[in-house]
Amino acid sequence: MSGTIAVIGTLAGTALGAVGGYLTQRSGYRREANERRASIQRDTYVAWLTHAHGVFARIRAASYEHRTGATTAAELLERLRTIPTEEAQVALEHVRLLASQEVAGAAARIWAHLRREPVALGAERTGDAWAAWSDRYWQLRREFIDVARTEFGLATFDWTVAGVTAERTKPDA
Repeated sequence: MSGTIAVIGTLAGTALGAVGGYLTQRSGYRREANERRASIQRDTYVAWLTHAHGVFARIRAASYEHRTGATTAAELLERLRTIPTEEAQVALEHVRLLASQEVAGAAARIWAHLRREPVALGAERTGDAWAAWSDRYWQLRREFIDVARTEFGLATFDWTVAGVTAERTKPDA
C-alpha cells in the first residue's frame, strides 16, 4: 500500500511539475510576443512620424521659397505636386495594420492635413495661413504621440513641460 502511495505521489508531483513548467513557459512566450509586438509598433510609429515629417519639411521649404519671392505661384504648385509621398503613405498603411483605431485615426488626421489642406495644396500662400497650418501640424503630431503613448500604457504628456515652446526657449530676463 505504501508503495502505491509513493508511486501516486511521484506521478502527481511529475504531473504538477509538467503543468507548472508548461504554464510558466506559455506565460514567458506570451510576454515575449507582447514585448516584440510593442517594439514593432514603436518602430512603425516612429517610421510614420519620420516620413510624415519629411513631407512637412518639403512643404515648409516650398512655401518659404514662395513667401520670400524666390518662386512663383506656378512653381510653388509644381513643387507641391512633385513632393514624393509614397514612403509616407506606405508607413501610414503599416500603422493601420498594427495600431488601435485611435492611433490609426490620429495618423490619418496628420496625413489629411499634409495632403488636403489649402496650404499643402498651394491654395493658401500667406504667412498667416502658413503659421496656422504649421501650428496645426504640430498639434496633430502631439495628439498622435499621446494616443500612441496611451496604447502602450503610458500617460499622455503635459506638452507645456515636454514640448518646446517659444516661452521655454527665451533666455531668462
